[in-house]
Amino acid sequence: MQFTANSFSLKNTLESGQFFRYTEDNGRYYIISHGKMFSLEQKNNTLIHENADTIFVKRFLGVNRKYYEALTKLQQDSILAPVMKEIAGISILKQEPWECAAAFLCSQCSNIKRITKNVNDLAKNFGKKVVFEDHEGFVFPKPEEIDNDAKLKTCKLGYREQYFQRIKHFSINAESYEEAMNFLQQYAGVGEKIADCVCLFALGYTQAFPVDVWIRRAMKHLFGIEKPKEIKQFARKRWNTHAGYAQQYVYHWARSNL
Repeated sequence: MQFTANSFSLKNTLESGQFFRYTEDNGRYYIISHGKMFSLEQKNNTLIHENADTIFVKRFLGVNRKYYEALTKLQQDSILAPVMKEIAGISILKQEPWECAAAFLCSQCSNIKRITKNVNDLAKNFGKKVVFEDHEGFVFPKPEEIDNDAKLKTCKLGYREQYFQRIKHFSINAESYEEAMNFLQQYAGVGEKIADCVCLFALGYTQAFPVDVWIRRAMKHLFGIEKPKEIKQFARKRWNTHAGYAQQYVYHWARSNL
């Protein structure tokens, strides 16, 4: 199955640091999300997908009216426009909230390679196997399924291990970005940055602007500010509900240029 997605890059979106559950095989991506494995491949403006229906894939990739509105708006920003030209077509994925939260719990004082290994090890130790074509993987487990401390220790999470021992149920009950931020930070290990990541990459609150060391470096370089509180206020005022899209461009650009 396939559909057209103009001004969109599958590679830049998947590899922009917001998602870790995929493998790439000669331009074809095998993804595990929402309890299934499926494949995605891009040829020019055509997205080819297998083992998942078009409605699901479009929703997962965030290729919708909001995405195109954000592109139009952000390309009018004289400082951001060159960044977007260099690294084009980044959308915001629609992830499963618990898996997203777990991935960013693993991200504390870490890097993408290690985060990917941690998340995949958790899935391998506690999740159910899924197979598609000649690829196999594991569905990410629910919090209550992470129930064996000996297995958990083999995932080598370090101090982050305690969070997975303490969180035995995960759900979101919020009707606004502010409520979601407050609700999420009740969970062990979830601070403002991780809550922002879940709000942006799973809950659809595109005004969220997660701030980490890469964002601080980039925002200082591009806009002359580096304190997290000032950065978030600046982003909200400058980009409003498109701030999360701007964050992904700035973050991906920073990792390649700073």
